[in-house]
Parts: sequence; C-alpha cells; structure tokens
Amino acid sequence: MKLIIAIAVVAAAATSAQAAELVTGAATAAPHVKAFDTPSLTTEASFFAYPGIAGGVRVAVGDVNGDHVPDYVTAPSDGGATNVKVFSGTNLAEVRSFLAYAGSNAGVFVAAGDVNHDGVADIVTGLGAGPAGGHVKTFDGVTGAEIKSFFAYPGFAGAVRVAAGDLDGDGFADIVTGAGPGGGPHVKVFSGASGAELRSFFAFGPSFTGGVSVSAGTWAGENAIFVGAGAGGGPHVKAFRMSDLTELASFFAFDAGFTGGVNVAWGDYDGHAALYVATASGDAQVRVFDAVAGRNLGAMIGSFQPYAGFTGGVEIAAVAPPSNGGVPEPTTWAMMLGGFGLAGAALRTRRRFRGITARP
Repeated sequence: MKLIIAIAVVAAAATSAQAAELVTGAATAAPHVKAFDTPSLTTEASFFAYPGIAGGVRVAVGDVNGDHVPDYVTAPSDGGATNVKVFSGTNLAEVRSFLAYAGSNAGVFVAAGDVNHDGVADIVTGLGAGPAGGHVKTFDGVTGAEIKSFFAYPGFAGAVRVAAGDLDGDGFADIVTGAGPGGGPHVKVFSGASGAELRSFFAFGPSFTGGVSVSAGTWAGENAIFVGAGAGGGPHVKAFRMSDLTELASFFAFDAGFTGGVNVAWGDYDGHAALYVATASGDAQVRVFDAVAGRNLGAMIGSFQPYAGFTGGVEIAAVAPPSNGGVPEPTTWAMMLGGFGLAGAALRTRRRFRGITARP
C-alpha cells in the first residue's frame, strides 16, 4: 500500500491554495502536504514539498512572509536532510528554503510562532535523532537569520519535537519541546523572550520511553501544554495548565489497543478552539476534540482521513481560532501574525482577513 501511495504522489500535481485552518503531512513514504478548511474539510491546497523524495514530511503553519496569510512550513521526516521550506499560503510559491542543520540527515521537526515579537511568525526547528540530538533553533521570519540555538536535553542524542505559543502572556511565543524515543516523556517550555527554562516535567510515567509530541494553546480558557504519547504508549493525550502544570485533561484519542503513537496540534475548528490528534503510524486518521468550556469540552467533534488508504501516519498543524477559548487575544491584527505555533498553531485564515472580521 505504501508503494502505491508513493507512486501516486510523484504523478500528482499541486492544486492552487487558499489559506486554511488545518495542514497535514504524510508521515512516511511521500512528502505530500494538504491543507483543509474546517469543518467542511474542503481541500484548499495539495502539493509535494520535496519532489522525487520518498520520505515523509513534517508541517507547521504561520504568517512567515508578513502578507497576513498563514504560510506552510515543511521539513523532511526522519532520515531525510534538514531542508526546511516555506510555501506561500496565497499561491504555494516557495518563499524560503534552507538547511537548518548543515551536514545532518536526521530530519527535522518544525513549528511556527512569533518568538521575537515583531508581528511575523518565526520558524522553530528540532533536530531528529543523532549525535546532535535535542538541538533546537529559531529562525527569524523576516530575514531567515538564526536567532536562537540551544540543546533542550543536554546529553540526549534523540530527536526533539517542537511547538510554539505565548503560554506566559508576555507577547513572545514560547518554545515547547518534547523528547523523542529514548528520552522519556520529558516536556519543557522555554521563554521566547529570554530563553529561560520555564517548565520541565514528565507527561507520563518516566519509565515510558516512546517519546512525545507537543503543542501549545488553550483548554477551557486556560493556557495549556498538550502532549501525545509516542509509539508504544497507547493513543494517550494530556493537557497541562501552563501556570502550575495541573492536569486539565487526559484521554485516549483512539482505540486503547492502538500503540502507534499520536501527534497533537491545537487550533481552529469552525471558529473555535479545538485539539487535533492524528495517528503517527498506521491508518492515516485525524480526530478533533472540543477545547472550549461550556460547549462540548473534551468531546470528539470531527474525524476524517486526509490520505485515504494510506497507512503511514500523519503529521499535523493548525491555525489559531479567532477567540482563544477565553484567553484575551492580542489587541491588534499585526500582533496575531505569529499567534500560537504548531506543530503547532498560527493565525486564522482568509475569512478573518476579508474585511478583517471574525466569525462569532
């Protein structure tokens, strides 16, 4: 089945793009990126970020080029080069391409968020497993220059997942990291403003070695860190309050017997905050859970397969909703242009920019 999918990928042509709420990447076999409107799940974009390459693709979304439309950030999956690209959310033109870690073939995880508080989303990267494992970098969205570089887990040679979002309310997107397989379920939050370590905790029992995926956003109006268990841990998802690490939610997103790992992304679903959870391997499935208090908090409100018949897992990213679940939004539209990052989240879509009005 994977071979059939890969052949289809090479033959397919990119479709024209309009900014969307949800972005997915085929986790293995082919670098197929798709973008969807919600809740209709209309495909707004479909393209292959690295033509001729048979590996998967990681994704993030944020307004990197400053045109008020979220752009698509991509990177090769494990075993690939570290070639990060940015594609225009308006027309899919390639607006940036660079090697985040020259000389490495470990693959890269990506997120987008306004780390330097200049109104444009910056690119956050986390290196895959290898001698320089745990290496996190941030690249300026305007200039492309490297503005931050640090090791999230000194001495750890595994991969590091990344997310970005303003979790402490200072206007700078903070960087969330999750240790990859072999590092335990270790999650950290680093200040976007100062680089200081703000939080460090184990999302699951320290004996679990499958690694974790991470995202940043809100749950029932509380700034929250979202964590999904990696392979071997069941489809377990948790949300932790940023202020004191209180566990706000804990549930299995798929059948308890599924042990292929899950990827998480907080963002917009039909104008409201939601948590997207995707299978990291096996059947490519995505489920959506309500993150708004007073609605259907924690209930599954959507489900779909972005790559029908594909069994290689899904990478996922989403844009921020017009209202962050009760948490006050920035006072100007310019300040929203980095929003919550993804792996995470970024900025709301075309409907928000047509007349600069938000859906109730």
